[in-house]
Amino acid sequence: MHVYCCYHPQAGPVRPDKVTNLRVDGDTVKWSWSENSFDLASPGARFERQLTLHDGQLAWRGEVVRTPNARAEVAFPEAPAAGDGLELRLEDVGVEYKRGQAYGNDHVAIHVRHAPSGSELVWDGTSDAEEQDIGPIGKKLVGRLLHLEFVYRTAENGSRHASNWNLFVRLGHAGLELVPLLGKGPK
Repeated sequence: MHVYCCYHPQAGPVRPDKVTNLRVDGDTVKWSWSENSFDLASPGARFERQLTLHDGQLAWRGEVVRTPNARAEVAFPEAPAAGDGLELRLEDVGVEYKRGQAYGNDHVAIHVRHAPSGSELVWDGTSDAEEQDIGPIGKKLVGRLLHLEFVYRTAENGSRHASNWNLFVRLGHAGLELVPLLGKGPK
């Protein structure tokens, strides 16, 4: 048996997510892993590696073959109707990430500003973990919606988590507003 982990002087052992669905299929060892460690937000992958019998002992034959899982599709929200005069242009929108600290805990927020209307939308991080960070924010227009995509990383007492987030913003009559996602997809 092999146990893998690293050691943090304050938090103790830190282990990545466990391997699942471990099995032997003929002469091949197969398993699944979320790959959610080392600050990655991954849909995971399936792995396999062949075995061979060499001088009466089992040995690995060849390298590990990794097949990535497809990332779940984002359920896009309904866009505002055309012709309502509320056009959102990428060049008119500013997106800024802010990180602060209060009482030893991080606080993260994304500020979205629309210059022509003077409106601003603030999305506050949803975690109360002591360490929080947001990776680079991807910004693009999808129809009449602004799509923001980023990785949200949190850590508390040596336990680290990372998840992919998608936020959609539209220009309403009162200014910028967050649009809820449809269905139960990734955030």
